[in-house]
Amino acid sequence: MPICPVFPDSSGGSSPPIIVSDGKKMLLASIDMSAQAPTVFSTDGDYTFTTVAGSKVPTVTGKWKNLANNAGGSMSIAGGRLVANATAVTSQFGKWYWSTVHAPTLGFDIRTISSELLADTNFEKWQVVVEAEFDPMFTRVGSVYTSTVGTMCWANAGVLQGGTAYFGGGATFPTRFQSAAFRAESITGTAVNYPYSIFNFLGASPAATNIGNTVAQFSLNTAPWNSFALEGPTKWGCTYSARQSRNFFSTSTARFSYYNSTQDAFAGGSDFWQNWNPTTNTNVGSYVATSTNDVWAYLQFSRSTGSGATSVKVKSLNIYIQEVN
Repeated sequence: MPICPVFPDSSGGSSPPIIVSDGKKMLLASIDMSAQAPTVFSTDGDYTFTTVAGSKVPTVTGKWKNLANNAGGSMSIAGGRLVANATAVTSQFGKWYWSTVHAPTLGFDIRTISSELLADTNFEKWQVVVEAEFDPMFTRVGSVYTSTVGTMCWANAGVLQGGTAYFGGGATFPTRFQSAAFRAESITGTAVNYPYSIFNFLGASPAATNIGNTVAQFSLNTAPWNSFALEGPTKWGCTYSARQSRNFFSTSTARFSYYNSTQDAFAGGSDFWQNWNPTTNTNVGSYVATSTNDVWAYLQFSRSTGSGATSVKVKSLNIYIQEVN
């Protein structure tokens, strides 16, 4: 697709327009794990990642937190992949029912990459797109599926707000967060006894008569959406703004996306702009607080209930911004 200016300069000066290569979103940073030096992440703290050509910066700083909660497991860059071997039961920011222990989290402050987002202090002009690419999570022979990542494995790719306090140790969990998530259920099984599923909090198969998110449901769809059951997604992530979020999962031939309003998508309670009570004829709600641009991309890996280690292999992480219409 040709490169074209999609955000014309409205200042009246001679500053060049922002160029967006695909006409829809601007790449801030693409981190190819095969370009990183082999590294074992053994302690919380800052780690430097190089970016590919076309990124706005040559390097980005990733902040690891909660590595000690992965007792017995490891996080490393090996074989050209970011490998998460989780052996301890944890959950996303300690909020899932099976554990109050926070899963290990890798975060990137997007303000350090984007001057546009840094200037958008109320997070009104831009939204963020975070996508991660990874090796397939199952193999399939006929109707038998085998997990390649272990039992009860969770992997999240998404966006959070309030990361400065969270990674600084001053917050128990971020102000708001949203992600797309994968889960591997069993080591082997049929499409009914599935080894893998897609979760985006309220995820569903595109087939209108199905309301699940497992291999079994996706196998009932017509092409190309049945590719989620035949080959499995190799990309996942979310689009995030101050008021809404959209999770997505992709295979080589299809993309599945799910829209969330802020009421469903974010932690911290209801985000209705107002809530009118027709009985008392009064407004019993309140306006949403002003948003902030303390916005971070993150990856998170854990194991839930069950036995056996998990092993997720991420190929790359891509961070974009997109102008909000």
